[in-house]
Amino acid sequence: MEGMSPNYIWSAVEQQLLKSDLEFKRKQVDCWSKELNTHTQRDTLELDEEKSKREEYMWKLAQDMLNLLKVELDAKERMGMVIQDFKEKIHEEGIVQQSKMKEMQEELEDLVEKINDLEAVNQTLLVKERYSNDELQESRKESIKVHFTT
Repeated sequence: MEGMSPNYIWSAVEQQLLKSDLEFKRKQVDCWSKELNTHTQRDTLELDEEKSKREEYMWKLAQDMLNLLKVELDAKERMGMVIQDFKEKIHEEGIVQQSKMKEMQEELEDLVEKINDLEAVNQTLLVKERYSNDELQESRKESIKVHFTT
């Protein structure tokens, strides 16, 4: 080492320091990368869980709507059969009595009114479903916005 110049020794020491500093920074970047991956995985799991809950809610809402529509259809079919039965009875029996016809006409009107009421309820449910869906979409957008801004 006696024959080495001070510049050479200083250059070697400086090179070793730079090498140590570079290794420290590489390890620090690796650590940050692992931490970021951990956060990303956790955030992805949270988003997947939230998406799953939204899908489950929408599926349940769709099933409820389908059940309501089936009930409404069944009721319409039954009322249609009742109306048809009344019409057949009127035709077959040839009811002449005015009071009897008036009574049956009122029953028929009641049934038609019930059908109209069911249609109004169905329309209300469709509007509520759309409103709920809009709220859900807005909530989803806000959730995603909050997630990516943090």
